[in-house]
Amino acid sequence: MNVNDTLTQAILAKKPCIIAKPGEPARKICPYRLGKSGKGEQNIIYYQHDGYTSRAGGLQPDGSTENWRCNHVADTGTAEIINEPWHEPVQKPKARGKCVVYDYVEVNYYD
Repeated sequence: MNVNDTLTQAILAKKPCIIAKPGEPARKICPYRLGKSGKGEQNIIYYQHDGYTSRAGGLQPDGSTENWRCNHVADTGTAEIINEPWHEPVQKPKARGKCVVYDYVEVNYYD
């Protein structure tokens, strides 16, 4: 299964994943939305709860709204569904930004 298919299955089943970009350590995520940006790029919006982050200040405590991430699917080298608890922020963001404007799949009951 390719990265896009794995992320789609994880969203539909509401299952966390381990993803990695080439040359970077893995990160644990809960994928929420998969689709295209306004520029036509295939993107994934996810909540990161463990692992590597390139953001200054690092990963915040689990439940923080600062752990939302957006990545190009093409930049993700591997994705694997894992059998662990689902994670989400204490408060969901009011706006979703421009990461995914045209969604293909989204976690049920997210709104």
